[in-house]
Amino acid sequence: MKSIFGLATFAAFISGSAFAADLPTHKEPPAPPPIMTPAFSWTGFYVGVNAGYAFSQSGDTQTTGTPAFLGFAPNFTPNSLPTNSGGFIGGGQIGYNYQMGAIVAGVETDIDFVGQRNSSSFTGAVTPLGTSLTTSATRDLDFLGTLRGRIGVTPFDRMMLFATGGLAYGGVNTSGSVVANAAPALAWNGSNNQTRAGWTVGGGAEYAITNNITLKGEYLFYDLGETSVTALGNAAVQGTPALNGVYYTSQARTEGSILRAGLNYKF
Repeated sequence: MKSIFGLATFAAFISGSAFAADLPTHKEPPAPPPIMTPAFSWTGFYVGVNAGYAFSQSGDTQTTGTPAFLGFAPNFTPNSLPTNSGGFIGGGQIGYNYQMGAIVAGVETDIDFVGQRNSSSFTGAVTPLGTSLTTSATRDLDFLGTLRGRIGVTPFDRMMLFATGGLAYGGVNTSGSVVANAAPALAWNGSNNQTRAGWTVGGGAEYAITNNITLKGEYLFYDLGETSVTALGNAAVQGTPALNGVYYTSQARTEGSILRAGLNYKF
């Protein structure tokens, strides 16, 4: 009897184990693979706007004249006049970048309005002609444009440090005059308004706020060369035989620095 009971117990144990083995397991589903965010790329076209401040570093306007002019007006006209100035600068830019690993190469062109205006004058003592002379000079930079190459490095994918340089051009207006303050009504006046070409160099940093919006800050030094103005005499000068061939000149260099920020949209 005991043998029969033992066999029944063993059979029940084996059957229960087999039934348990057939039951479904309750394991957690495998975790999905992590989503990899693609690294930001600087490659592509972009357009944007910029604003900042332009500092003139041109030095004084040099004032001279023919030997005859200096002969009748010695020490009554200055050798130079201060015409340095600074002002707001703002405009837009367009460019293209191509990224190769951590290196970014590109080209950018921009055009900016420049509020750089300055003038200066000096009144000398009474000349041998019986009148004092007021000497004036002005120098304006109306606009400034550049066409530059850029080469940058990315310490991390959304930050770029870059150097830049290339062509600069701008609208430079200069004028000079010497005017008698009493009879005889002598006056010399001249102006030169032209687009000057030169060079620029600088650098900066740019950061990608989103995949399409970048913010940059940059410094540029520009040099548009030297302009010269010849101030010819008016009718009173031309009607005075002793003053025939007597004229006045002024020379000025246009160069300076720019600090500005820009916002770009990358396509």
